[in-house]
Amino acid sequence: MSHANISNNDALVLDQKNITATDKYLANIGQMTIAGTIYTALTLKAVFQADIDATNALAASRAQVKQLVATAKAARAKANTTRAGLRTYILGTAGASALAMLDDFGMKAPKKSAAVKAEAAEAAAVTRAAKKTPTKKERQAAAKAQALAAATATPAPTAALAPPASTTPTK
Repeated sequence: MSHANISNNDALVLDQKNITATDKYLANIGQMTIAGTIYTALTLKAVFQADIDATNALAASRAQVKQLVATAKAARAKANTTRAGLRTYILGTAGASALAMLDDFGMKAPKKSAAVKAEAAEAAAVTRAAKKTPTKKERQAAAKAQALAAATATPAPTAALAPPASTTPTK
């Protein structure tokens, strides 16, 4: 049976069995050569104990990493919530210097409000009326009217075609 790809739990059980069996069967053997390495019963058991210790340390580290990830996610969520509140605080209290402060905090300036957008649309309408510039809808309506006028215009009468002259000789 190959033991190259066994689970950690299976490896722990196998290591413990190897240690127990070494005490039972190999304790009185002075030295043994395994795969070109000389072992005593104590050094052989140390190999298996090292695997147990490393596997247990790995499991503890994984649990610790899992806890650290959960802690980091909670800290990030709290920081994001606080950052959003700080942005609102700056916009509400800093007045004219709010944009510079937001930039220093690494935050984006607020988008235009609905009132500012409505004011800009009204100013654009006044300018368009003063310049007599047609709106997009007005341009589209004019283009449709031109296309309709061109399609309904009566075509010029064409000359009737005379039948082709006969090319056969008459007798």
